[in-house]
Amino acid sequence: MRKRLTAILAMVFMFMPLYSHATTLGYSTPQSESFVEFIGAFLERRTQALIETPAQEALPIKIALGNSNSENDEAIFEPDTVLSYERKVISEINDRREVLREWGEGYTHFEQDVVLTDSDIRDSTAVFVVQERTRLYYERIHGEEPEFMSWTSERQFVFELGQQGWALVDHQLLNAYGPAPMNEAANVTRDEMTAALARMPLVSPEDHINDRNLRESDRNHAENSVISRRATFNRQAAADYALTWAEARNPAYRSFSANCTNFVSQAMRAGGWTDISGLYTNAQYWWYNSLNQTYSWTSVSYWYSFAYTYSGRTTILGQPRSLYVGEVLQADFESDGTKDHSMMVTYRTTSPTVEIYLSYNTTDTTNRSFASLLTALPSATWTPHLVFTSF
Repeated sequence: MRKRLTAILAMVFMFMPLYSHATTLGYSTPQSESFVEFIGAFLERRTQALIETPAQEALPIKIALGNSNSENDEAIFEPDTVLSYERKVISEINDRREVLREWGEGYTHFEQDVVLTDSDIRDSTAVFVVQERTRLYYERIHGEEPEFMSWTSERQFVFELGQQGWALVDHQLLNAYGPAPMNEAANVTRDEMTAALARMPLVSPEDHINDRNLRESDRNHAENSVISRRATFNRQAAADYALTWAEARNPAYRSFSANCTNFVSQAMRAGGWTDISGLYTNAQYWWYNSLNQTYSWTSVSYWYSFAYTYSGRTTILGQPRSLYVGEVLQADFESDGTKDHSMMVTYRTTSPTVEIYLSYNTTDTTNRSFASLLTALPSATWTPHLVFTSF
């Protein structure tokens, strides 16, 4: 009995120091709800900048720590260094809003939800991982825009305890392999945004002459070729799949940290693409099973090689806005010759001009306009894949 009591006391004393620093300073145990409230206000301030006119300066956020048993003025707050950086972020988001508004794209309101997925609070440091779900509603300037774009992002916030309370000391976007969300800084100037949009001017469908000829060739191919009897591709079915799983993961498939091409491959299979068996490291083959998958299923560059070079299931258009719903756009973020990201067109407008809207995994996004991607990735090179309807 004495040995058992000694073991229990040892366990008690082992865990007693967990909040010793907080007790010394007179602070009570941190309340997760208050931290989530602070994080929500932090992200809402950024997203609000996408719809406010005129631009508003970032005001400091301070949240009282709930359930305080202390006489101290407990709070979660932004130190001056963080606030200074956030004002730069808000300034860039203001620029993005104004540039896109001049271009013909605007937003009316948003809905945002922040869900705590993990936390680690020990002594004088608190780390919170949250999932941000945001829906940003398009202003119907031209009348054909989708109702909204949305994104789901994973974020980590780190706080440190000091004499004034819990200070936010670090924030980062997790799993940020793809384009950053609209409410994230991309370190792009207003001039760079404007120049990127100017390099990809809006045009009417009739102005895409070369791309239109390729589209006509695909139509003739589907109607006249014997190959068309083998298999067909349904672009709308592919797009419907993409809309369903853009911000989730289909449990029927494995997921990866950089999941964009895995997601596109799943959508292509949903649209009718059939597997081609062969060595999984060879870009001539494309397949997925319960044990493995080809490089071309998950790798951006291998998918390009399979789709265009080897299988001939796609051809490359000159202008991304020539793409139809259910077709694929790939991006080389820095134009260094290495393709970085795969996306699917899930919405398209035609009047008065053409605009395409992309859905993708990592960061998970639904119906983001090509124009808004240009403002975040002004150095990117784009590879638009016309997907043949028969193969």
